[in-house]
Amino acid sequence: MTFDSLRPRHDHQNSLTIKMTATGPRAVAFSPVYGTTPKAGELLEAIRDIPQALQASEMMTPERRDYLAGRFRYWLQRERDSRGSNDFITWQPGFE
Repeated sequence: MTFDSLRPRHDHQNSLTIKMTATGPRAVAFSPVYGTTPKAGELLEAIRDIPQALQASEMMTPERRDYLAGRFRYWLQRERDSRGSNDFITWQPGFE
């Protein structure tokens, strides 16, 4: 945390840090006030290492990480249902 942000910025509820790699974007960490939206399913399909980024989010409680993991599972299923995909959702380690 930097000195210019010593209090939570609730307008960062959809902020996450990503790193661009040769194989595409990789999640690094989430804002502690991150909240999911209906677009979360698209995010999960576009960005790798979401479970690892949740675990790397230092200022997030374990209960918050579990809650977000559950919401991510829900929105990913909704995204796949909306496309008529019958793909079975496979979770990366750490998403259970």
